[in-house]
Amino acid sequence: DGAISPNLERGLGGQPDVKIYRPELDPESLEKKLNEKAKDRRLPMEEHAQIQMMLAGFDVANQRYDMALARNLELADYFGNAGQRHQQAIVLNNIGDLHYTQNKFREAQTWYERAINISVGLKSEPLVMYQSYNLGNALLMQNRFADALIYYDAMEQLARASNLPMQQIQALEQMGTANHRMGKSAEAGEFWEKAVELSRGLKFEEGQR
Repeated sequence: DGAISPNLERGLGGQPDVKIYRPELDPESLEKKLNEKAKDRRLPMEEHAQIQMMLAGFDVANQRYDMALARNLELADYFGNAGQRHQQAIVLNNIGDLHYTQNKFREAQTWYERAINISVGLKSEPLVMYQSYNLGNALLMQNRFADALIYYDAMEQLARASNLPMQQIQALEQMGTANHRMGKSAEAGEFWEKAVELSRGLKFEEGQR
């Protein structure tokens, strides 16, 4: 009948005022809420694991690497025991990232290798491609250039087969870098030239540079 509740005052244009709810979405508030929720023993284990993964991300962002490592080790055990191999491979890769961020390249290599072994067994091309790149980088930082090339080459082939030119450019760039550091300038130039050609076709300026 068009009647307005007496509890609502008229706002602009004669319309009822609107109550606005502003949730706390800043990182600190969100992390606090997640920590509180993680303490709830009634939570299903799967949901608890997802919360721990998010909290590990906050730990990394705040450089609390020991806490992030502890969470990820717990998650790796959980997903392994639960038979969730895909998630386990992701977490093992995350542990590798933690070590890589701290310049612990040998340790990073070990965890990337564990991750990629699972991903290969799962025949998950996206995971194998991503983890091959990470493993290649860990080997490159140890000056193990020939070994790094094996994984960059695997990434490049998977990216080409999957029609993912941006990832292919990344792999080609690193293949050039590895060859250049081995003193193989001609080979390095060939890989970089391929990367430039792909970048030019995509109008990808950073790749062209």
